Amino acid sequence: MIRADEYPEEMRVSARDVIPMEDYVGKNGIPFREAQILYDLHTWARGRMETLTDRETAGWIARRIDALSRETYRKDPQ
Repeated sequence: MIRADEYPEEMRVSARDVIPMEDYVGKNGIPFREAQILYDLHTWARGRMETLTDRETAGWIARRIDALSRETYRKDPQ
């Protein structure tokens, strides 16, 4: 959201493909759901989420992170 609020379009920095995301995910053994979030973040940072605004994309990614966090760190009922 900071990106959307603070930087004009012409000043936004894009992510680079120094290491292809497929290589990064594969070589680091990142599980599927985490990898999906990383792909979305990378795609967004590259300015390629064409169907969503920055604010909508940030919300989409945040909800996926929250869901993963709840699933991963949920407390067992006592």
